[in-house]
Amino acid sequence: MPNGLTPEQEEFLRTQLNWFEKLGQLVSFVDEYLRLIIGNQNKLLSILPNTQALADAINNLVAALGASGVLKNPPKIASSQLLCPVAGTAVQLPGYEIPYDKEFVIKALPANFGTIRVGNTKMEAENAQLGYPLLGNEAVGLKIKNSEQLWVCATIANEGVHWIVEQD
Repeated sequence: MPNGLTPEQEEFLRTQLNWFEKLGQLVSFVDEYLRLIIGNQNKLLSILPNTQALADAINNLVAALGASGVLKNPPKIASSQLLCPVAGTAVQLPGYEIPYDKEFVIKALPANFGTIRVGNTKMEAENAQLGYPLLGNEAVGLKIKNSEQLWVCATIANEGVHWIVEQD
């Protein structure tokens, strides 16, 4: 025991407390990784200018497939209120084209006491089993092509919805 440790203690330190050795391995790995990045920085820098060209190519391809306004936010909105003058009789929403990947949002007016039902057809909106129900101040967002595909029906006369959609 020249260092004051028993053979068991020396073995324990050698096998269990080799953190310094593991730290050295980690430092070696990080050093290799940094050398790889630094060695390839010219390649990485040459790729960056092509990023915009790639984005433009993707936009052109998607536009060629029929999408419009690719990766751009619409510049304006359309919004209004629609009342159902007769309880139980559905009213068709006005026709607005919905931009790709945007939602047409319908919100039941906050002051409504009854239920608003939303449907694809007049019959569907007028049917309590088929129409999607909205209580006062509830909303639903739908990704559809045109808002005229929708009908709303109120269970109480002169209640209705407010709607909003982004527009190109």
